[in-house]
Amino acid sequence: MAKLLKTQVKGHWDTQSYRGGVGCDCKDFSDCWKKEQADLDEIGQDNIMSFPVADGSAMYKVIKEKPLTLAHIPYGDAYQIPYAHIRGLTYADLAQQRKWTKMWNNLSQDKVAK
Repeated sequence: MAKLLKTQVKGHWDTQSYRGGVGCDCKDFSDCWKKEQADLDEIGQDNIMSFPVADGSAMYKVIKEKPLTLAHIPYGDAYQIPYAHIRGLTYADLAQQRKWTKMWNNLSQDKVAK
């Protein structure tokens, strides 16, 4: 059973005014997205669990693999999945998602190479 920490992952998204933050030092909206993406890149794909929600994704940082412990990443629209879904996750779910992510990344790199 997974555990969800009450604290959110810190990053550039904390300052976004459209999310109630104190403001952002970005030139424009796309600059904010680039900074948020840089925060995600710093976390690393293997340390992020992502779940499709509406037109975006709910993202969680893997704090600990066993027992699976996650913290919400308020990226984009800051979507979250219901806590009941998180409680049912296990390390096997994380391993499967990592496998799928690697597969999709390899497929997209193959297309670029051709």
